[in-house]
Amino acid sequence: MQKGTHAMKITVFSDYICPFCYIGIETLRKVQPQVPPLTLEWKGFQIHPEYPAVGIPIEQRIAQYGQERYTVIWRNILTLAAGIGLEMHPPPLLTNSLMALEATECA
Repeated sequence: MQKGTHAMKITVFSDYICPFCYIGIETLRKVQPQVPPLTLEWKGFQIHPEYPAVGIPIEQRIAQYGQERYTVIWRNILTLAAGIGLEMHPPPLLTNSLMALEATECA
């Protein structure tokens, strides 16, 4: 380690179903080699525990928030993703991530 530099650890709380989490993690991964020594620690966090295990159709969420708000949210997500070279698409189904997060903990 160079004189005057300090090791940095960032703990990332994230959910597999969150597009903003995915964009944030990929951004950190891209800058990680430029900011040594930087360690990333991933912690699972379920953002929608109320979703049933089988998920919910996106139309149900659109009905809750309105088409205009949904369109604006996804326009922003796609803009952020494109800014770091990611291609994303709105999901047809919003899933419950509990089993995926639990599996990750066991890995």
